[in-house]
Amino acid sequence: MDLKKYAGKRVKITTKNPTAVFIGPLDDYIWPEDNENGKESVIIVCEEGSYFAKGTSVEFYESDIDKIEILEKK
Repeated sequence: MDLKKYAGKRVKITTKNPTAVFIGPLDDYIWPEDNENGKESVIIVCEEGSYFAKGTSVEFYESDIDKIEILEKK
C-alpha cells in the first residue's frame, strides 16, 4: 500500500482489527525511518469515526489499515 499518494487528501480508512471506519483529511505521512517502530504511517484529523472525537489527530500504521479510499472534499 502506497500511503504517500494519499497525503493532503480527504480519506476514509477502514482498520483491520478491530474493524472501524475513520474519515478525515490526511494531515501527515510518516516515513518508516522516522517512526521509532520502523513502520510507515499516516495521521488524519477525524471528522467522523469510531473511538475519537471530531478534530482529534489519529495515527494509523500501514499494517493496521485494511482499506483506504479518497473522498471528495467537504
